[in-house]
Amino acid sequence: MSARGNGRPSRSWHTLGLTAVAGIGLGTAGIAASQEGASAPPVADQNTGLPEITVTAQKREQSINDVGLTITALTGDDLRNRQIWTLADLAVAVPGLSFTTSGSNTPVLTLRGVGFYETTLGAYPTVSVYVDQMPLPFPVLTTQVNFDVERVEVLKGPQGTLFGQNATGGAINFIAAKPTRKFEAGTSVSYGRFNTVDATGYVSGPLSDTLAARAAVHVVHGDGWQHGYYQNDRKNGAPEVYAGRVSLAWAPAERTNFLFSLNAWNDRSQPIAPKYFGLQAQSGGVVPPLLVNYPFAPNDPYSADYSAVHPPFSNNYFYQAGLRGDIGLSDALTLTLLTSYIDFRLHQNQGGDAVTVRDLDVYNQGGKVTSLSQEIRVSNTDPSRTRFVIGANFSKDRADEVAELDFSQASSNVAFGINTDIFTARQNMKNYAGFADVERDVSDRFAVKAGARYTKADRTSYNCDADQGFGSPPTYATGQFFEVLSSLFGKHPVQPYIPLQCFLLDPANGFALSPYRGSLSESNVSWRTGLDFKVRPGVLAYANVSKGYKAGSFGAIPGSVTTEYQPVTQESVLSYEVGLKGSFLERRLELNAAAFYYDYKDKQLRTKLIDPVFGIVDALVNIPKSKSQGIEADLTAAPLRGLTASAQFLYLDSKIIDYRGVNAAGQLANFSGANVPFSPKYQGSVAADYEVPLGAVYGFVGATVQYRDRSNAIVGFNEPSYQITGYTLIDLRAGVHGSDDRWRFQVWGKNVTDKYYWTNVVASYDTLGRYPALGAMYGATVSVRY
Repeated sequence: MSARGNGRPSRSWHTLGLTAVAGIGLGTAGIAASQEGASAPPVADQNTGLPEITVTAQKREQSINDVGLTITALTGDDLRNRQIWTLADLAVAVPGLSFTTSGSNTPVLTLRGVGFYETTLGAYPTVSVYVDQMPLPFPVLTTQVNFDVERVEVLKGPQGTLFGQNATGGAINFIAAKPTRKFEAGTSVSYGRFNTVDATGYVSGPLSDTLAARAAVHVVHGDGWQHGYYQNDRKNGAPEVYAGRVSLAWAPAERTNFLFSLNAWNDRSQPIAPKYFGLQAQSGGVVPPLLVNYPFAPNDPYSADYSAVHPPFSNNYFYQAGLRGDIGLSDALTLTLLTSYIDFRLHQNQGGDAVTVRDLDVYNQGGKVTSLSQEIRVSNTDPSRTRFVIGANFSKDRADEVAELDFSQASSNVAFGINTDIFTARQNMKNYAGFADVERDVSDRFAVKAGARYTKADRTSYNCDADQGFGSPPTYATGQFFEVLSSLFGKHPVQPYIPLQCFLLDPANGFALSPYRGSLSESNVSWRTGLDFKVRPGVLAYANVSKGYKAGSFGAIPGSVTTEYQPVTQESVLSYEVGLKGSFLERRLELNAAAFYYDYKDKQLRTKLIDPVFGIVDALVNIPKSKSQGIEADLTAAPLRGLTASAQFLYLDSKIIDYRGVNAAGQLANFSGANVPFSPKYQGSVAADYEVPLGAVYGFVGATVQYRDRSNAIVGFNEPSYQITGYTLIDLRAGVHGSDDRWRFQVWGKNVTDKYYWTNVVASYDTLGRYPALGAMYGATVSVRY
């Protein structure tokens, strides 16, 4: 794949995007004024009761307090007012949810200790993400969904029955704002530190008596917040995103509704560079000459180095078309059809070795993902004592990726004279499923529930490492090196290397050079059963037992021997959970509490392996047995008029029970009792917001304090080099809004103490790097709705 420069667009893209937002939000003011009967947003609630939240966690609308599951739901206003823009922001706001930045700029989510750290484009997650129940099957597709949304629901625990496999940790469903029957429009523009502009605009309304439409755009643009610290001061980390969504709602007949949506985004942001803090000479203990006196990065969020030859950039495109149909078969039955098609293209440089030295530069990374998913289900819609849904799913996914590696200044070059590699991976997946779920009220206070899903999953994988040549004219030292190894191990004469020939050593074929080809065919039955007890109106106690599965996977990890590419097989989580949720004191107090225990078998984990050439490398393994247990509570109160306060707490004990493998030092170790990666033991937050009338307007202030305990980036016993330290973050906000909330002005600060913390630790080749989170961020937001 050829290079395309640094991928940064001209300023005209920025101008065009902001003009579109302004045009939608401001250019419609005159139209709004002339619309007869144009609807206004509800006037700010002046009583002391808390609003009721409606969710679709069980694929039908219900009050959150009527659903016997642990759910965190945030409304669109919550997201805007707390400046929750990204998945990383969402993870900070949801106890038990961890966000990890990976070396390939792919997000990784872990929920209650259940996660799968794997950067391959074709790796299914353990926490599945949906938009309006339509799946985004791979984590790389999820980065730009949080705009113009009505709410987001985070469902905790295995969700395999209704949401399918690959939701062993839980599911996150973004509910996009829908077309309206009356004209509406609005815009929100934020300006913050590092000249960051985040702007969203939408317009919505009827096109005819049966057809309504909505269009929304989202633009983010800013300067780099990272800078080099050793022999350079180059900037990095500049955000640049252009996103849009168009939806059409058609109601041709009574009880018949269709929703068609088009989603697209272009992400040109610069991937975050890790911070160099450790040296691990891989090849025979040889320290590369250029790293001998290389200083570690300063202890702050902003200083980070990367190669000037292969600077970080991205130019990634996402397109999705979705169609939902709800057809009333009778007064009691509804047929629902869901179809989604996704096309994603990736082109980026990672810059992930944390130094200017070309120790392990991953560049010209290209990829293509296509995904077709279909669901058909029948559910009853009457308020009878029995509620059910029966359906089937099919999905067909393909993920291709290629990346070039430059390690021409690494210890492997000093020791073996090798310098470059091009890696290719192609994966094809097909999944078939049938499911049924039922709830039955056995009395006015008791309800039983049960469900099951059968899934058949097939996957093939092709992996190839080759030498694309180094320098001009090109030399093929890496490829010839593997030809020599092949002759030594296979006891045959040395052959000249053929450019771009796959050079993985195949022990099953006389150590001949070849690609890796593998396949997986698995099936499982996920299920759930439970009991709901209505203590009184508005208060629900529940007990659930459920089992979920995550499909097996192949890694995309550069190596030297085909045996390193063996897949991990499917994992399972058997969950036991009890909980209580409800409203008290005339809806002035909301309480949600749960205790859970997960029996985690064959957990898929990215850990270490000894490669005969490259030393300690990453590899995928199954952990025979582990566990995750804990308690969590969420309390929200409105004790006084205008005052809302909340507190959240999670205790999590997530440990390996049975596993022997290679530790970070390259030694065989027993990991029984070790902590599961990315699973902090304690998490909590407190928040308060106060609103008071100021004449004809309302003023408001708010603050949030969040704490997250330390965790590890790899399996181990608090490995110092791979530790993610605990941290406390403080967010502040204040502003004014109109009495009808049609306009709002807010100033805000996130991480106002400029706390330095990181979300991941990655070993490149000879270097160790920490992926920092953004430091202090502050700014102002103006929102207008018509």
